[in-house]
Amino acid sequence: MRAMASLMEASRLATLLRRDADKGVSSLYSHIRTLARAREASGIADIAEFLYGHRVMGADRLMSVVGRCVGVFGEEWDELLSSVVQAGDPLVPLLASESPVRPKWPLRLTIPEATLLLYDLQKRGEEARVVETIFTRVGREEATLLWARVLGEYPPISKGKFLRCIAKCSGYDPTRIREAARFHGIGAVVKGALEETLPKAHELTAGQHFTPAVYKRWLKWHPPYERTAYDLVEGARVFVHRSADGEWVYRRSGERWSVPPPVEGLCDCEEVVAEAEERGGRLVVKDTLHCTNKPQCWALSYSDRTTNTRLIRDHSHLLSLVRNLPRSTTLRLIDADAAYFDSEGMGGYIAPDSLFEIPLLLTRVRTIDGEGEVCLSVMDGFDAEQVACIRCPPDILRVPRLQGHLTSRWVDVDNLGVILVCLAFGYHDSVLVSPKIVRLDGSLGISDTIQKGDLLAISSER
Repeated sequence: MRAMASLMEASRLATLLRRDADKGVSSLYSHIRTLARAREASGIADIAEFLYGHRVMGADRLMSVVGRCVGVFGEEWDELLSSVVQAGDPLVPLLASESPVRPKWPLRLTIPEATLLLYDLQKRGEEARVVETIFTRVGREEATLLWARVLGEYPPISKGKFLRCIAKCSGYDPTRIREAARFHGIGAVVKGALEETLPKAHELTAGQHFTPAVYKRWLKWHPPYERTAYDLVEGARVFVHRSADGEWVYRRSGERWSVPPPVEGLCDCEEVVAEAEERGGRLVVKDTLHCTNKPQCWALSYSDRTTNTRLIRDHSHLLSLVRNLPRSTTLRLIDADAAYFDSEGMGGYIAPDSLFEIPLLLTRVRTIDGEGEVCLSVMDGFDAEQVACIRCPPDILRVPRLQGHLTSRWVDVDNLGVILVCLAFGYHDSVLVSPKIVRLDGSLGISDTIQKGDLLAISSER
């Protein structure tokens, strides 16, 4: 069994890199090269993942945890934090200063052990133990790295500069290393580069996590593609890997699932990478991205990779899908004629359940035949422009701000800043098509009214 890289080695490297951060890559590379001679590539990869891993929690939450654990009043922490912020100092050195330079009973941690220790900060009942351990049994140099890892800030050098150092160590082109790191993650790329087995960007390998496709929010009322497929995400999406060495399941974050549920629908090829959905104590395969019979099939179009591709017919169909979306279900919009992701890692869009909801300013109101009738406007700069006049149930208008204004005659109320959130089916000739009132939102004001330019943008087909 290989010896794990230690927190002490990682902190020492971080200190040297931070000290020489203003120097060129040649000076920085020598520190990494020295450690690489004494460590296997996998150890350097573990250190790189620790240096540039995702943050564990934000500063506010961390200081709340630390404050509770050391018995400091909230006001004292607020005063301390304010002084740090005003001075422009990072929070990490302040926290690290609470640890001794040389602990009497030092705790020697491997990188995996240090990672587990930090994630225990998120567990109720474990926070005090973690804070006390770092403050009493971890040296100041190692504590600096631990708190930097918790907050995801104060790196010794930028990730880009670190990758250029790895390129110089390995002989690979920096551009190739950077592209591979974006896809495979920094740990896998550091290991592959130092072992001279660097995988190509966008090349899937069973057993090796990759960065999944990214889905951005779609903010228009028309489908994004000429042929837009949709996928209803009803549970957590994970990635199932199978090779001759075994079967693994990775979450989107890259975390390996230690005891995953049984998998349904996985093809019987010797090597497979597939996206699956967690559903009712099992994993159901939704999209095969790579297998022995069809290597790197993620590059095929969505309609070629999946059976029974469901297409969005038009704007009305998209509206129907969004309005009838079950709670906790996500609607993905995918180009039916495109690969799993493009060169930038983009896989499509997510349509939010509020896609067709727009905030409109109530400008005029009256009651007629037991119902309310309202005029609604968008803002064109600082001017209100009417786009709809519709009837609504009177209970929607029964709010304190409108009391005394509900009469049988039209009353101007644009100065009250009342916002009605509406569903819209289109916008033509400066008029909303068949708007329907969803609710009166008392948390919004005049400045939250949608601007005419924004309404034109979301309703356009391009």
